[in-house]
Amino acid sequence: MQGNAPLGAWRRFVVAGIGASFILEALAFALIVSAAAPEQAFAYVDPSVMTYTIQAVAGVAVALSAVAGVFFRRSRKALFRLLKIDENANKQVEQQIHRIDPEEARALDAKIMQEAAQQQTASKSTTWHPAWPQRLPIAMLIALALCFTVFVVPPIEIVGGNEASLTFGLAEIWWIPVLFGVAATIVLGLLLSAFRGKAFQIALMVTACVAIAAYVQALLLNANLPIADGVAMSWLDYKRDHVISIVVWAAILAALLLLSRKSRERWIRPMAAVMALFIIVQGVGVASVFADSGKQSSANRPYVTADGLLHLSPTGNNVVVFVLDTLDNEYVQRCLADDPSWLQPLEGFTYFQNNAPSMIPTCYGLPVMLTGKMPQHGQDFRDYIASRYPSSTFLGDLNKAGWSVGVYSDSISEDYQTTPEQAQAVVDSIMNYHPIENANIDVVGTLLALEQLSLYRDAPWPLKPLFWFYTSDLHNRTIRMPEGTDFSKVQYLLNDHQLLQNIRERGLELVDDGYKGDFRFIHMQGSHYPYNLDAQGNFTQLGTNEIEQTKGAMLIVFAYLAEMRRLGVYDDATIIITGDHGRFNKEDPLTEAPPLAMLVKPGKHVADAMGAAGYKHAHPSDWGLAVSDMPTEHVDMLPTVIAAIGGDPAPYGPTVYQVDDPNRKRIYINTLPYNNIDHDLIEYEIVGDVNDLANWVPTGYMWEKRGW
Repeated sequence: MQGNAPLGAWRRFVVAGIGASFILEALAFALIVSAAAPEQAFAYVDPSVMTYTIQAVAGVAVALSAVAGVFFRRSRKALFRLLKIDENANKQVEQQIHRIDPEEARALDAKIMQEAAQQQTASKSTTWHPAWPQRLPIAMLIALALCFTVFVVPPIEIVGGNEASLTFGLAEIWWIPVLFGVAATIVLGLLLSAFRGKAFQIALMVTACVAIAAYVQALLLNANLPIADGVAMSWLDYKRDHVISIVVWAAILAALLLLSRKSRERWIRPMAAVMALFIIVQGVGVASVFADSGKQSSANRPYVTADGLLHLSPTGNNVVVFVLDTLDNEYVQRCLADDPSWLQPLEGFTYFQNNAPSMIPTCYGLPVMLTGKMPQHGQDFRDYIASRYPSSTFLGDLNKAGWSVGVYSDSISEDYQTTPEQAQAVVDSIMNYHPIENANIDVVGTLLALEQLSLYRDAPWPLKPLFWFYTSDLHNRTIRMPEGTDFSKVQYLLNDHQLLQNIRERGLELVDDGYKGDFRFIHMQGSHYPYNLDAQGNFTQLGTNEIEQTKGAMLIVFAYLAEMRRLGVYDDATIIITGDHGRFNKEDPLTEAPPLAMLVKPGKHVADAMGAAGYKHAHPSDWGLAVSDMPTEHVDMLPTVIAAIGGDPAPYGPTVYQVDDPNRKRIYINTLPYNNIDHDLIEYEIVGDVNDLANWVPTGYMWEKRGW
């Protein structure tokens, strides 16, 4: 510190000198002004003289001021040069103007251009311009976040949470979306890394935006998402959801692009960290799905297979029930109006056109046909679901009678039996419900179906109609049936076109498998939406309507019956054609009646036991078959089947031929969905013609199915 003392003293001397000069300048200026100021005078002065005097004095004052200003400036500069002080230090100072020749001008222009280029290069050096090896890891990470969110997580979560109601399990298909996700990540990551500079930043932000928005969509914006039940959708009913979805997606995109523009590369690395956390969080969820899944492969999980679908007993003891989904009686009437000879192949049948359904939708109506059980007053609906199969003796009675029981439906699974005892009861009773060696997965079809399902869940509402699907479509695209496939090793699919092809190409076969007779319960797509079957039984992507599809489905029944005639087992067989429910009316009270068609032919050797011989309530029609107006109902099918196998129908009620009370009361339970989930079940009592809505009267009783 002592070595710097002289320098500090010198600086203080300089500052003191400059301050003294300012003081001296101020004093000199004051003296000049005071010298010019006149003394007080009390004499009269002529104005004209005074004017010239003032001008003269002012001129002298200006001249003296100019002289003093020049003196002070020059003395200040001399003092700064003496003290070596640069008053323009750290300031931008324009160059002095002077004349230059052309050569000097060109040299000056080149210098200016060089300085501008250097300044632009220096400005660019402040923006992040990583090389490709630096861009690739970040691009791959954000690509992984998007592909994992959209292509991998949804299929695993949806399949893992619904294994019991699907014809395949997570164990069979998990690797398909995973491999696709890996491939998509690599391709997208390489594509993103090909961008550079600002384009690279924007591409990363847009990709991250889609990943985040898709996650938010699935987590928060799908509350009203329609279920895949095949019902025609009115997407205009979801305008509010469309608007909210658009706003949220746009807000997320705008926010990320704004951050990209404002902060440039400073937000890329934090965004990469957020995406890594994003992947980890979803990865934990996927791991929990695997932990909670059934962990069953096709080798040990029971499936409803096609085993025995085209087999009948050579003994002549055969009972075949065709369940055409949504076979509403009005559809049958409209088909007959188009062509009165439409049902001529149904020789020996009686058309019960005053038949009432039991419950709706299929997950309720079809089990009623296999158990005869409906919920009772005071019974909790959950208890009803849990007890309907174990408390029923129908399937067991068929087994005890020595009959082979084949039930073909995608609605017979653990999804509708909530206890192990229920599942075991069904497995033990049905010959075609058993494990298979493999699930016959069609890899390409499964991939396309699963990714369509994923996009339906994660896409914004305006795009969801493009990816809407039906559960049966998912099954049909996932499971393949190669030529010559053993039906005992393939799942049964609700595919009417495929069923018709199998009947035409393979035909029916009489197989003596040691049983007294064969019971076949065949659930078909029938009249249920989506309408993709024409009247000739051909599948069409263009779509048809409920009448065309009803005719096409009935054509399959006609083909099956023709095979029975060819084999000589038609006359002795009891055949029932009906549905699981009528049209789905989601209004309370009902706005239209949903009657259910039923057509029955008794076997010749059991007609007396069923009460069908000389049935007095039937009358001829112009349609080529007998018609009955007796008030039958859904559950009358069970005693009719029991009588047909030689059993006692009394515990189950009257057969369709034994109903003779025109004022019989029948019960129907309609399901009301709320936000696409079964919410309330409303009971109706029907007395009289089921085709007249006035005869459907609410009883005031309701079962709640909320929160589960």
